[in-house]
Parts: sequence; structure tokens; C-alpha cells
Amino acid sequence: MQQPVSLVMDRPIRQALEGRGPLVQARAAGLATSGSAPLHGGELPEPVTPELVGLIRPGISPAAACLLVAASTPSLDVVLLSAGSSAHWAEPSALWPYRWMPGD
Repeated sequence: MQQPVSLVMDRPIRQALEGRGPLVQARAAGLATSGSAPLHGGELPEPVTPELVGLIRPGISPAAACLLVAASTPSLDVVLLSAGSSAHWAEPSALWPYRWMPGD
């Protein structure tokens, strides 16, 4: 099951944290779950403030903070992320080198 999961579309995150919602239901039914649009089409990192980043994990970039929130969502198996170039994979790969599968 795929669902948008981001700081903009945070309802699935909130529901999963409360142990309810489609992600939790899909997991309980034995379905794989994936979250899409963790950077909200590339628009999200710009409005993320340094204060919010500091609450998520001090010292990382706004984009990394957005990805970390999505990847930390309970009952979420995969976070889908696309990049315009292989250079855009550097930061996510550094955060979770065993989970990211870059492709061209």
C-alpha cells in the first residue's frame, strides 16, 4: 500500500503514532507499506526552520530532517524518494546506507 507521508501530509504519521490508520491496518493485514512524497515534490525543505530541524535531529539539513521524519513513521516499510541526479542521493545514503537503493 502506498500513501503520501511527509511533514506536510502528516496525518498518516499522526495516525500511525496513535496505532491506527491505513498504514497500521495494512501492516496488520500483512501488506507492505510505502510512503511517497517525503520532500513534498522538493518544496518542503525550504520552509523547514532551523528550530524544527533541531527538534528532529540537530546538525542535519532540512531535507534530511524531512526524510528522517518519514522514515521513522511506524508501520512504514519503505520511503520512496526520487532524485534528479546521483549527487542528490549523497545525503540520504549517508543517513541510511543500508536502506537506500539509488538508481539512475
